[in-house]
Amino acid sequence: MPDMVTSLLVFASPLSHAFIHVDFLHLAVNGLFILAFATRMEKLIGTRPMLTLYLLSALAGALAVTLNYWISGTVVYVIGASGAASGLLGAYIRLTGARVLVVTAAFIFFNILLARTGMLMMGEIQSIAWDAHIGGYLAGLVLIRYLLPRHKNRPKD
Repeated sequence: MPDMVTSLLVFASPLSHAFIHVDFLHLAVNGLFILAFATRMEKLIGTRPMLTLYLLSALAGALAVTLNYWISGTVVYVIGASGAASGLLGAYIRLTGARVLVVTAAFIFFNILLARTGMLMMGEIQSIAWDAHIGGYLAGLVLIRYLLPRHKNRPKD
């Protein structure tokens, strides 16, 4: 296991990572995903709860990456907003009454597949923060119940 100082350095930017991207393609993909779900979520739950969900999902994604790599003994830095975007997706899935278990299982399976194979982009295999995706998504599934305004219908447990 890495020492505590290294672990803290990895977790030093639990929110700033969500505003930094590797390249334009990374920014564009996350931006389109966020645009699609943030606008829907903002209409469903309001601006403040949506921003809270976004930031807490970003934190959950960073925590998932940090815990995964802390346990495995390697150090990695989190870059990108995909954990936050995945949280918006998780919340949206729960609110829309979709088959939550089926969608969640498919989401987790796809992300583990990405972890094993990487993603071919522009002729290169890219490393994907699959653990940030899963952490953010699960946070969105859970947190949406507590972020809905009281007058809105809350998802059933």
